Amino acid sequence: MELDAFVDFLKSNKSPPLFPADEKSKQYFPYQELFVDESFLMNFLHITTFDEPEKRIVSYGRRLRMLPGTLEPLLEIFLKKPNDSVLKEFIAFFLKESDNEKAWEDLLLRGLIKLSADERSESEPDIDLIKNVRMTFSEGGLLEDIFDGFEFRQEQLYTAMEIAENIKERQGLMIEAGTGTGKSLAYLVPVAYYSVGTGKHTVISTKTRTLQDQLLRKDIPVLKQLPGLQTLSTSVLKGRERYLCPRKFIELLEASSNFDSDISKTLLGIVIWSILTETGDLDEILLPSQLRREIGADKYSCNKQICPFFERCPYFTARENASNADLVITNHALLFSEAAIRIKDGESLEKEVPGILIPNFELLVIDEAHELENSITEAMSFRITPYENAQLLRSLMQVLKSSLVQLRDHYDRAFLEKIWKRSKELTSKVEENLKQIVALFSSGNAGESSKIQGTPLKGFMDILAELNALLKNFKSIFAQVSKMIEENSEEKPLKKLHMLENELKVSLTSIDDFQQNVEGFLEETPEKRVFFTRREPKNGGTYLTILSSPVESDRLMEKTFPNVPIKIFISATLWVHSKGSDGFNYARRILGLPDDFHAVRLGTSFDYSQQLKFFVVKDMNEYSPGDRTYLDKASGLIKTALSIVKGGSMVLFTSYSDMKYVYEKLAEDLKDLDLKMQKPLDSPTAIIEEHLGSKNSVIFGVRTFWEGIDLPGEHLKLLILFKLPFDRPDDPLINARVKHFGPRNFMEGLNKYYYPKMITAFRQGLGRLLRTKDDRGVVIVFDRRIIDARRAYSRKLLGSLPPEMAVEIAPGRKIIAALRRLKRERWL
Repeated sequence: MELDAFVDFLKSNKSPPLFPADEKSKQYFPYQELFVDESFLMNFLHITTFDEPEKRIVSYGRRLRMLPGTLEPLLEIFLKKPNDSVLKEFIAFFLKESDNEKAWEDLLLRGLIKLSADERSESEPDIDLIKNVRMTFSEGGLLEDIFDGFEFRQEQLYTAMEIAENIKERQGLMIEAGTGTGKSLAYLVPVAYYSVGTGKHTVISTKTRTLQDQLLRKDIPVLKQLPGLQTLSTSVLKGRERYLCPRKFIELLEASSNFDSDISKTLLGIVIWSILTETGDLDEILLPSQLRREIGADKYSCNKQICPFFERCPYFTARENASNADLVITNHALLFSEAAIRIKDGESLEKEVPGILIPNFELLVIDEAHELENSITEAMSFRITPYENAQLLRSLMQVLKSSLVQLRDHYDRAFLEKIWKRSKELTSKVEENLKQIVALFSSGNAGESSKIQGTPLKGFMDILAELNALLKNFKSIFAQVSKMIEENSEEKPLKKLHMLENELKVSLTSIDDFQQNVEGFLEETPEKRVFFTRREPKNGGTYLTILSSPVESDRLMEKTFPNVPIKIFISATLWVHSKGSDGFNYARRILGLPDDFHAVRLGTSFDYSQQLKFFVVKDMNEYSPGDRTYLDKASGLIKTALSIVKGGSMVLFTSYSDMKYVYEKLAEDLKDLDLKMQKPLDSPTAIIEEHLGSKNSVIFGVRTFWEGIDLPGEHLKLLILFKLPFDRPDDPLINARVKHFGPRNFMEGLNKYYYPKMITAFRQGLGRLLRTKDDRGVVIVFDRRIIDARRAYSRKLLGSLPPEMAVEIAPGRKIIAALRRLKRERWL
């Protein structure tokens, strides 16, 4: 009753909206509508949150005061839900304090940072690269002066010096720098001094866009505090679809009255963000995927210089910035897409031509270089998914139908009916082709892949040739109707026509992607590619995907950017133990590098003898797919281990069916824990975010969790590896590459490619456990093949681990007893 009175008092006195002290207090307060929607503020104001409510409010207020007061009327229009009234009051309070009275429409994307050629650092030939790098990373050096808490790391100094020396000698380098080295700054400092000293562009490529953003926001500000780097210019370059298209967004806003309250609220958030953003990069905010597609840039919607918003277009600004920046930070996907364009447009693979996005450069740094094989395979593969393609056709026909209805008052009805009839005929024939493809490859179970060869391959190619011709005709119809809509929307601006115009342009992009994939199958010679089917679980069913992937990825790598004189490859896992070699033969092989390419392996700052306990379960059967004895015993050990350690644990599998079996067996018994099982379509990022917010969280993950996951400290104390991460040897692409790397016999291919690939994946998985010098953790491996001295790959795997990492082989019950002791002693 007292709480009700308090709530009435707050409402009647128009008191400021409430902010929870923490999530727990918010959870227990029954009147959720009195709290400000902080997820909205954090997302669209794009700021870092703080623990204390006071600091959060100050941060929100500071950002909101930067907005124009003219936004206030939009609050009534876009915040339609009664529950949003508190958020509305909070934003309005700070908008009233704003000194900015400009029209909000004029301020959209006006804050984009633009680099000009005049502002680019002038080359300073007097820079002593080696001296500057040593001064930066040495004990008591410049980094120690720049920020508090900097910890001298000898391995970081060695990494930076090795890179600097190789740059000075203008030669390539492959370097393994262990986890905890601080490798981002170790390569950024020497390449920054190189670019400033020579005036040459440097391109840095990472595996993920997340790491791209981290380099720009966390590491580059540190660089710019170093002597001689204050004017360093940096640009991040992503694919076109990652950027907001201002014209499409404005047209969507004009039709906002047609949307439900949730979409309207999101549109308001995008308005706020687009006034504040310096990049227009949609990755800065969380958006529904469909809305992202509707407002993201695409080539068919783009009018380039004739667009009224060209001067504030984030995509073209990013491209221009890249040409004017000292450092260009991109990702492997875009890098290899560009490489594919350069190779395709050249007279031959040997002749490189200028790309359309990345400026010509002299130094290329590849971070997470162990991922290059997967990245180039993804960029240069083609795929057809009949189910998704058929769904696309249906949605395209809906757009076309709506467009023709809107054009009835502008064109002869018989002419429009002819277009509709022709499009229906083409759609029917395309669907028939897709049905023929499904019938041709009707056999197979979920998760299986099968090579396409012989008679089925010839039949498939015949269908694709017809499908390609049909799609070209279908695309021409959409291009024609799109032009008709565009002409009439200019003559008589109608909101409906503008929306249809955008939908048609997006449709054209979709058709073009479909047709380009079909054409890709037809253009390449089968000897250099492998065609195969894959059956993937989705929406409760199993759907067919047909793929064409390059077998000789090493030769493609060799021909990628051949005129770039200095290439630096860096990763925590490039080295594989090998008698009689320096351990980098496998990495050189898959990267298409010459046998004498310079390579260096550096240590780690971690003390594995003190920070890690490594157990192998001695009394397990040897793993074989679907072995119930193995699955049941492993399930029992996992259940006991998790009941001891609780949250901050992760169990990694290589088979979805194994994971599902174990999860279902344990879910009921471990319901006091927050078990998160990765489903086929789940986002690893979303699972990680949920895991970080829960002390009782346990992740059950498959291959995407074996690398690129950062869970420091208490977030990961126990790592269980269910089996060695072998790829399926019968996978058509893996099988083809084993034969490619072993021309003499299959065993040669296993030793040169298949086994080192598994060892690299295992080392990546192990690298999830320790992320800082203060971390401690336990790893338990169930697959006893790791300790079988008769197997060459087991000896290579154990030899690839840090020498101070002691491997304890024990029965399951003794490992469980050790876990209990470690927990009791508070080591774990």
